[in-house]
Amino acid sequence: MDFGRTYQPWQFFASSKRDCLERFGPQTLERITRDDAAICTTEYSRIVPLENGEIVVSLVNGRPGAMNFSYSPLLREFTKATNVRLRFLRTNTLLGHLMGKALRDPTVTRRYYYSIKDISIGGRCVCHGHADACDAKDPTDPFRLQCTCQHNTCGGTCDRCCPGFNQQPWKPATANSANECQSCNCYGHATDCYYDPEVDRRRASQSLDGTYQGGGVCIDCQHHTTGVNCERCLPGFYRSPNHPLDSPHVCRRCNCESDFTDGTCEDLTGRCYCRPNFSGERCDVCAEGFTGFPSCYPTPSSSNDTREQVLPAGQIVNCDCSAAGTQGNACRKDPRVGRCLCKPNFQGTHCELCAPGFYGPGCQPCQCSSPGVADDRCDPDTGQCRCRAGFEGATCDRCAPGYFHFPLCQLCGCSPAGTLPEGCDEAGRCLCQPEFAGPHCDRCRPGYHGFPNCQACTCDPRGALDQLCGAGGLCRCRPGYTGTACQECSPGFHGFPSCVPCHCSAEGSLHAACDPRSGQCSCRPRVTGLRCDTCVPGAYNFPYCEGAVWWDGTSVAAEGAGRCVFSGRPCG
Repeated sequence: MDFGRTYQPWQFFASSKRDCLERFGPQTLERITRDDAAICTTEYSRIVPLENGEIVVSLVNGRPGAMNFSYSPLLREFTKATNVRLRFLRTNTLLGHLMGKALRDPTVTRRYYYSIKDISIGGRCVCHGHADACDAKDPTDPFRLQCTCQHNTCGGTCDRCCPGFNQQPWKPATANSANECQSCNCYGHATDCYYDPEVDRRRASQSLDGTYQGGGVCIDCQHHTTGVNCERCLPGFYRSPNHPLDSPHVCRRCNCESDFTDGTCEDLTGRCYCRPNFSGERCDVCAEGFTGFPSCYPTPSSSNDTREQVLPAGQIVNCDCSAAGTQGNACRKDPRVGRCLCKPNFQGTHCELCAPGFYGPGCQPCQCSSPGVADDRCDPDTGQCRCRAGFEGATCDRCAPGYFHFPLCQLCGCSPAGTLPEGCDEAGRCLCQPEFAGPHCDRCRPGYHGFPNCQACTCDPRGALDQLCGAGGLCRCRPGYTGTACQECSPGFHGFPSCVPCHCSAEGSLHAACDPRSGQCSCRPRVTGLRCDTCVPGAYNFPYCEGAVWWDGTSVAAEGAGRCVFSGRPCG
């Protein structure tokens, strides 16, 4: 299934069982007990027919899962292929290899080659047990068939759940269970969802049967709803008592637009939540213990009253309870129970603290319904939600650096050495630093070397083909140049940066190299010259350069062919 990179054997063929044993192992002769067993057969190695024979191979028949192919994962995997290869290891010569060269029968030896007239391969679609037929046309390729998917699955091979059916993770069908994809419970406010194992672990997603099984999280809730199941109203809206939860009109806007409310209201009643020091159905009167609407400052108390109240601004006044957090914004304890009666979103002896799930001076509801939150609680002061790994933001509503594709927030997989702090973009493409390249920023870009400490190539432009280099900063040199940076002439050339050929005489020099600066070649004995192409004084007959003759202590040098000169005059 890797498009020809690796192969696994389907079946072996041999002329005898002994060949099967010796070449492919004893297990190929055993009875098939596993769906992925490769066997060896001798059926098609007989003498007849000598030509026009037909070999039929079935990978399914006779195997344990043959009668239940769709629900046999091992057999489906064994028969799955993107490429098929036939390996011819040896011809059946009918003992012709034992004949002497003169006695070889041409009627036999002419068949010593492989010949295939036709190859036909039949197969079926891989549908993971979620389809009974494979006859649907692929809209992008009219010649390719795809599975007619069932069980709320989608894709060319039914390899994923259809949109809106991700309450449970996708699974292939088995003989005991169809593993049908289940619909998410979004109360009609969303058309798509995704499976989150963390939500499943916390049992935070309600399924259609009312139980908390599965991890379906609704995407893009409509009708002013929010939450894992689109089961809550957005801040500024309240749940209407006159509409069911699956109604598009279930969330109505709070009618709390005044300077004395915090903009939110109570579910089912729509009663506005008042700002501290205010009370009433419309928050249009001062709370108990306060006077002077609309300023609503604390009522002066008697000198022997020692009770205290903590206002949001931190001022201390004589009062029993925190008026911002008590029912009716009362400043005193309820005489019936002898304690402060807190609003649902407040707690504490004086109702001065936010209850879990609320934050801020007015104890507003935490906005922690994003798929990235660890739970529905937040910081009581800032409202910062507690995010799962891979998420960030005040409401955990975006992927953290190094993750991508909200709301899944998958790990980018980028090299930390070569990636920018942002990690990757929304498509998962790694954002590389200027010196790095590659899908994962795991190699140096052209013109740099030495990953993970990518440094610029230092190629000498006079001798290098370009500014690209390989491992160790080795540059690509032009002919005649060498060195890590192509900063010197190669053997056989001299005079950097020109680097012209040495042109050393092949007959008179020891080798083709010369001095890299002067161009002087290395001459053989009795040879001289820049290119070693002449004899030294006193020698003759280049390239042999025979030695001089001595006569009575006076040097005699050769002149021409056989003539000699003595003291400037020809000698006998």
